[in-house]
Amino acid sequence: MIRRYYGAKCLRKELSLSRATTELKRVMKKQKYHQSFVAGWYDELFSKRYRLLRKLLKYRMYYLALAVDVAIDKVKGLTWR
Repeated sequence: MIRRYYGAKCLRKELSLSRATTELKRVMKKQKYHQSFVAGWYDELFSKRYRLLRKLLKYRMYYLALAVDVAIDKVKGLTWR
């Protein structure tokens, strides 16, 4: 959800990072996604990017998770048009 929706919108400048963080917090709380970030048994299945994002979200560092995602996309040269 971060990479495909919020990260892409921030990269295209449709949402600011602070607004995206607020919306992400609301969705995470409403849908109770926090419970899925506690289990780490499936970390080997994902790339380092997703492991990092999952760990940041586990400690509820939403802004940093979004900022890291956007920074990685900028370094890779993704535009999400």
